[in-house]
Amino acid sequence: MVQRLHAAGIEVILDVVYNHTAESDHAGPTLCFRGIDNAAYYWLRSGHLRFYENFTGCGNSLRLTHPHTLQLVLDSLRYWVTEMHVDGFRFDLAATLGREDSGFDPRGGFFDCVRQDPVLARVKLIAEPWDMGFGGYQVGRFPAGWLEWNDRFRDTARAFWVREAAYRGAMAARIAGSSDIFKHDGRRPQASINFITAHDGFNPERSRELQRKHNGANGQDNHDGTADNKSWNCGVEGPTDMLAVNTLRGRLKRSLLATLMFFAGYAHAAGRR
Repeated sequence: MVQRLHAAGIEVILDVVYNHTAESDHAGPTLCFRGIDNAAYYWLRSGHLRFYENFTGCGNSLRLTHPHTLQLVLDSLRYWVTEMHVDGFRFDLAATLGREDSGFDPRGGFFDCVRQDPVLARVKLIAEPWDMGFGGYQVGRFPAGWLEWNDRFRDTARAFWVREAAYRGAMAARIAGSSDIFKHDGRRPQASINFITAHDGFNPERSRELQRKHNGANGQDNHDGTADNKSWNCGVEGPTDMLAVNTLRGRLKRSLLATLMFFAGYAHAAGRR
């Protein structure tokens, strides 16, 4: 399949999750690594070693400071490049991969190994540059050569088209490729992966249709998901037949897409309707 996509001129970026496993927390099932060497593969709580550090929100966090765990991840990445011929990776919650004993380190073991690897150093490396742990928000701190999801672009672009005057300065910085975030260590504007919607939060349709989230149908009583979507319903909450409202919503959505396509940096247009 990858080769067919390449023949059509399409690159393949694989979305990978190396920050946690399906074994979850101490109450989860023993499927693999826990039964082999629990302390080698996972971050455990100091003084309470039966419990797991949960930087990911999924119950456990893989510990890439251990050489066997690091080797497992690197071997997997090399397989996808050499055997399946993918062009790069998007790393879920990539801040976890860079955690050392003292916290996130952009010069940590995982990054050093990737940079020196003759296979991995030549592919695209895209970080979701945060996790849920202490000090987990690391936008702009990944090493040179890495690209990063830029949530500052998302929030500024969405807010600008709702409250324009208050966000002109921030918008100018995003136009310039977010150099205020990525200018260090010789990094270029292309280090910024610009996006306006992803797998969480409102998509462009809902961001101009809803003022607040309505997640009652999934049984969590509207407590899940962020309430800060930088959204505006254009005067009517939800779908409407009002021509003036729908015309305004269409203009704003097209403005968001134009902002994404023409600002400096890489444009990432993932999302769901």
